[in-house]
Parts: sequence; structure tokens; C-alpha cells
Amino acid sequence: MGVRLDRDRNPAVYYKGRMKDEWMLPYTIWDKSDYSASAMGANLLTSLIGSKKFDYPKSLYALIDSILVMSENKDATILDFFAGSGTTGHAVLELNKQDGGNRKFILCTNNENGICEDVTYERIKRVIKGYRNKEGEKIDGRGGNLRYYKTDLVDIEKLHHTPDHAKVKLTYQAGEMIGLRENTLNEVEKNDWWQIFEGHGKTSAVYFKEDKEKLQDLVELLEKKKQPAVLYIFGWGKNEYKSEYSSANIRVEDIPEPILEVYKEINRL
Repeated sequence: MGVRLDRDRNPAVYYKGRMKDEWMLPYTIWDKSDYSASAMGANLLTSLIGSKKFDYPKSLYALIDSILVMSENKDATILDFFAGSGTTGHAVLELNKQDGGNRKFILCTNNENGICEDVTYERIKRVIKGYRNKEGEKIDGRGGNLRYYKTDLVDIEKLHHTPDHAKVKLTYQAGEMIGLRENTLNEVEKNDWWQIFEGHGKTSAVYFKEDKEKLQDLVELLEKKKQPAVLYIFGWGKNEYKSEYSSANIRVEDIPEPILEVYKEINRL
């Protein structure tokens, strides 16, 4: 502790902190005006969604700089498991617009008091599509894709004895998750037999049926697209169809058995 003069030449007490261990890094203080939680957090959010629905949102620019500090990878995936008002997602979109990046984000929230639907989702949707602020000015959209999913609990006690009809049901429900995994978010076709997604110059497809009557038709359809494709085929076990249907353009994966195996591994069953 000591004394020094402040900007007005008045004496002021200051405190010098020392690291407890030699390997510790010095503390940092982020004091840019853009980091103001009121101006660049609360006011910005109100301008976006029209009324105050969330207390103490973080500054958009504090999150942008935090992402840059964490990683310079322009293809990074940013996970915020306590999303709040969605500032992290907004920051990713803004940063991609600035430097041409292709970063993705995953935002998680428990939707307490409707926050996900009324604030987080609404905010990100407007940032992507564009909006008018409270002054009536048009703010251009940042572009991108947005998907909103609700999760549920898995009954791990019965996972070892998953009945066949449940495996079929899981396959039908897995389509969008597979499209998301393969970064092909645009659904271009769905019928009783298959579902096809496209995006970023590639295709993903899910063949739902145990009956393989139409499978060759789907394979031929994917080949005609003349771009890389991944085909997920329903099966009762692992690697049943890889050798039979894989080609130079098509990578074959099986479902839903690998999904069940992931659950088992996570829960160490």
C-alpha cells in the first residue's frame, strides 16, 4: 500500500497486489469504454428487443474480445452453457461479419421465466435477419442459420434393453441432429423413406427404414448431386452397410446403435 497523486494532483492511496505463487499471471483490468455493461449491454439489448426483459446483460464488445483472446481460429465453435440474453451468440455473428470468419455457437439455457424464447432466441433471430432499433434506424442482418432445440432426459436405466420400436423412433427423430452435426442445416427433401440436408457444398442424408427397398434410389440421388455426401442408414448393429454403399463421394454411417453407445459411454453403463 502507498500514496501517489491522482489526475488532479491530489494524493490518493493505492494498493499493490502480488502473486501468491511465482507461476501465477498478473491480474488484468478491462477498462475500455466499449466494455460498459450499461451502454453496450443493457441499452443495446433494449434497442434489439424493444423492452427490458433481462437484467445486467454483458457488453457485446467484451464478449467479442473474449472470443479473440480464447482463440484466433475463425472456424471455432463457441459454447456458452449459461447463455443469458445471448450476448455470446451475438458476438460470434458480429465477429464473423467483421473478419469473414465461419465460427459457430451453441447456447444453452434452462428457459427460466421464458428467457430463451423471449430474449435469447428473439435477439439472435433479429441479429441474423436485421431489425430497426428504438430510433427507427434499420440495422442490417449479420446472416447465418439458427436452430432452437429442446432437450429431455434419457431413461438410462432402460438403455440396455431399448426395444426395436424405440430404435426406429429415435432414427426418425435424429434427422435434424445429423444435419447439425454435418453442418448441413438446410433440409431439401423429406419423405417416409429418407431425409436430405445440404449446406457448405456437401449433403447429408438419413435413410429411416429397416426395409432397404428404396435405399439404392437414395444412393443414386446422392451420386447425381456430384458433391461430398454422408449417408446415415438405419441398422440394428454397427458397420452393417459401410462396405456395400460407400463410394468416392458417399461416406456411410449407421444409426441408431452408435447413438445408444454414446449414451452408454457418457453414463458409463
